[in-house]
Amino acid sequence: MKHFSIARLYIYPVKGLKGIAVTSADAMSTGFSGDRQWMIVNQRGQFLTQREIPAMAGIHTSLNDKTLTLRRNSLSYQVDNMDKAGREMVVTVWEHKVIAVEPDPGASQWLSDMLGTHCHLISRFHKTKRIKTFGIPPGQTVLSFADGYPYSIMGTASLEKLNEHLDTPVSEDRFRANIIVNTTEPHCEDSWDQFTAGSALLKNIKACARCQVIAVDQQTGKKIKEPLDTLRQYRQRGHKVYFGTNAILSRTGTIKTGDPVELK
Repeated sequence: MKHFSIARLYIYPVKGLKGIAVTSADAMSTGFSGDRQWMIVNQRGQFLTQREIPAMAGIHTSLNDKTLTLRRNSLSYQVDNMDKAGREMVVTVWEHKVIAVEPDPGASQWLSDMLGTHCHLISRFHKTKRIKTFGIPPGQTVLSFADGYPYSIMGTASLEKLNEHLDTPVSEDRFRANIIVNTTEPHCEDSWDQFTAGSALLKNIKACARCQVIAVDQQTGKKIKEPLDTLRQYRQRGHKVYFGTNAILSRTGTIKTGDPVELK
């Protein structure tokens, strides 16, 4: 039997901004606790990501029980009492429209100044649920502000193979995965069905189709051609490029770095 283990875990408190490496995370149906519970939207309530604004890669986040901190270089902004009431907004995340809250207009102004566009920082919706449906059992899952599924999985060997093809290696932050698994065979995660990680049970739903975000250098916030051009040579099916997988939660639990990953 092959042995796998958790290499690294990440949460992304604000969709599109820098993530945070953590050593332990509580796995819930909507994703890791604290993951993508915040989002930036434009004046029309349409979500914004590095697809539209690559400079979002330059804004760091940190999170504790009561405070979300945003930082760009030496400038920072602290959102206290994150669950306080605020102006309600109807926001759009792909095909979903949900009610969200803007708890701190000052944070919205700070981000507008940093990104050079009028935007709003909104927090998770309380009055509406976001439901993703798909064609295999169980057929649906609840979501936070993640693109399509609560969890993104990537194997270390998959990245190692990609970097063998690149003149300049890329780091794992390009792929904004939640769970990095120590693997020895490239893309073996594609074939996984259910698997345990720590005390949680997850289920792969599909390979993860990749967009222009993986071509944004997470250190400089600049768009380049790689690794998309190289991945098209060996990971393209139809008109899409696939790398890593999308997963849902089958049983809540806690996952820690070093935990074994066991296939069911």
